[in-house]
Amino acid sequence: MLGFLCNIGSGSRFVPTTSFRPHGADRRGWRALDARHGRVLLHWDRGHSPFESGLVVWDPATGGRREVPALPPWALYPYSWNAAVLCATAACDHLDCRRGHFLVVVVGTNQKEMFAYVYSSEAGAWSEPASAPHPQDSVDFAPSALVGNTLYFAFQMGTGILEYNLDTRDMAVVGLPPARFYGQRGVLTARDDGGLGFARAEKSTLHLWSREARPAGDAHWTLSRVIELKTLLPVDALTTFSDVVSFVDGIGVVFVRTGDGLFTIDLKSGQVTKVSKDSGFSGIFPYMSFQTPALGVACTGEGPRGSASSA
Repeated sequence: MLGFLCNIGSGSRFVPTTSFRPHGADRRGWRALDARHGRVLLHWDRGHSPFESGLVVWDPATGGRREVPALPPWALYPYSWNAAVLCATAACDHLDCRRGHFLVVVVGTNQKEMFAYVYSSEAGAWSEPASAPHPQDSVDFAPSALVGNTLYFAFQMGTGILEYNLDTRDMAVVGLPPARFYGQRGVLTARDDGGLGFARAEKSTLHLWSREARPAGDAHWTLSRVIELKTLLPVDALTTFSDVVSFVDGIGVVFVRTGDGLFTIDLKSGQVTKVSKDSGFSGIFPYMSFQTPALGVACTGEGPRGSASSA
């Protein structure tokens, strides 16, 4: 992990965790929505949705920007929405694919249903919408999780998540493990074994859940691990609150926000690092990139996935 973006005040800020410094670390007026496969998805945070103004895909390593056009005029204005960016090549190892084609997925809810649109940089167009019955909840501005070819987005009340399959374009609502308190949130994770995970703080403990398949074909949540935060964090950190706010896929690092600041916890080694004294932010998006020119052909897989049809 080279650093992370946090939304704070009137924009987003890149906080380095190494010597890496991006081109344009402070993005005033821009809200970070996602960071994945060496790209960062930004939105102009002036009360507009992607239905009125476009999104931007930013490459922190070069400072390059790719504008994504606003959604077509026939798109319904949302009650809630969120978005994700990802590499468009199905068989890519993502070691050096930030220069290649990408997909932007916008999901949300309106008065009738939940919906999804996909933008393909290769086609230069948005897809026709996919939709499903209204979940009676609003999509949260929280980090999404990519597991295989399926994206997962959290709902605001902390009781469910929106599932979108990039191949079939099917949408569904998946329930979350019951919380101690109504509205208690957590973070979606992509596990090392390729499954979906979920992390949530319960007072002074960190609960890690795994979604496991059953022989009948459905799936359920299993509590896989409980970590005592008071044995890892400083004594003063848990005097007010603790909250899981982000997760670094692939290396097993979780971000925990406390009244004493923001900490990362390596779930394998138990190493704890205080990465910020500030906790007054609305989103954390870890940034990873592998700048290896010799691997420039790494992302030459078997073709695009979930590509958009011209609208």
